[in-house]
Amino acid sequence: MRILYLSPTEPYPGTHAGFTHVHNLLKNLCNEGVEVSLIAGPEGKDAKALPPVIGLEVHHIYASNPVQRNLRALGKVLSLTKKIRFDLIHERMEMVGGVGIKASGITRIPLILEVNDPFLELNAPEGLQGILRMGKRLQFSHADALICQTPQLKRAIWSEAADRRVFVIPNGADSAAFPPREFPKERRIGFMGSFMPWHGVRSLIQAFAEVLGEVPDAELLLIGDPGKQKGEVERDLRESGIEEKVKLTGPVESTQIPDLLASCRVLAAPFDPELDPVRKDHYRRFGFWWSPLKIFEYMASSRPVVSPTLGMIPTYLKDSGLTYSPGDVDALCEGLISLLEDEELARRLGGNGRGRVEKIYNWRNIAHMTMMAYMNVLERGRKG
Repeated sequence: MRILYLSPTEPYPGTHAGFTHVHNLLKNLCNEGVEVSLIAGPEGKDAKALPPVIGLEVHHIYASNPVQRNLRALGKVLSLTKKIRFDLIHERMEMVGGVGIKASGITRIPLILEVNDPFLELNAPEGLQGILRMGKRLQFSHADALICQTPQLKRAIWSEAADRRVFVIPNGADSAAFPPREFPKERRIGFMGSFMPWHGVRSLIQAFAEVLGEVPDAELLLIGDPGKQKGEVERDLRESGIEEKVKLTGPVESTQIPDLLASCRVLAAPFDPELDPVRKDHYRRFGFWWSPLKIFEYMASSRPVVSPTLGMIPTYLKDSGLTYSPGDVDALCEGLISLLEDEELARRLGGNGRGRVEKIYNWRNIAHMTMMAYMNVLERGRKG
């Protein structure tokens, strides 16, 4: 099987979760014998450190604006399809997209559209949102099938395109990238993310200040680049009087993440869409529609997870952590304290989480599910 995978806005390699998804999915597809041509964004600075993947050919798109990027991506698609007979086009949906529709229309190659956010148009100025919404619906209607990560997102897609075939395929983790480490003596809580409002860092800081009242030797490690939220995070730490107990790593290389996560006894994912002025409205309408990559990487690290009962999170975690009602800071605090003080419980839940990744939520299984979606589209195409 030959697949043309379109992701022209995602740097490859990169630091965003999108790169992690694309790279691990395609690597495992290639391991199963699929040949993939990837049209990706600019080449990342760690390109030389990324081991080559047999069966994967990468083509980079450099552009200063969406129109230029789409034109260059379409030109590359048409050039490749003259040389290679592709079975299917797989496109990650972009806010200003449509390359896959055009390419599929010209080449008559079936198109699968991967939808990771149903509200991309809301990132644009208000005057453009209506046009972008029309473009989104056009992409939905012209795709032979769609892939998304959660049932909640599937329902959101169906609210815009009720007759579409939609396959639900979650995220996962590579347990080999998170080799077992000795359980830490330090009573450290870890968080990894982009610090956006819905990630709930402000709630975590508030809860941690309460944790210190019960566990004075506790520590908090915040992994990642706070970006525009840095000033807000630092102000919260000052006002809480807990600066000395908290470490912000700033930007880190992906190779550092396994050791940083393993240095923690508990890992927190305190999502709270209600803290985001845009997402809260759509969360109330469609629910928690995303499949957080870090949940699976936390689990792969053999550390227990504390996270709210949002969307599919309780299903992912099952017996791998503790959950609490969204927005309940006191319950978040209680969960953290329980795992900091009960090492046996923390070890057991952490081990369960790694087992779930090894058996269920791993990229090999995700690749198999994706191949099943491909075969479904191709089989229907032959029957048609």
